[in-house]
Amino acid sequence: MEDAVGEMHFSGHSIECRINAEASGDVCASAGRIHVSGPGGTGVRVDSAAYSGAVIPPYYDSLCPN
Repeated sequence: MEDAVGEMHFSGHSIECRINAEASGDVCASAGRIHVSGPGGTGVRVDSAAYSGAVIPPYYDSLCPN
């Protein structure tokens, strides 16, 4: 592996965002139906299990997509 590291070429950028389902104005978990609108285009990757119309139950981890 050490030999391969020297041969790697990096290009582009990366941004990581964490989206929490919390009530506006405080940090309490907020249950309910969600609307998802994400970025798109060539080379854009979004890792998420969230989708528009999904219902977030009141007993969940507030960190939804990562």
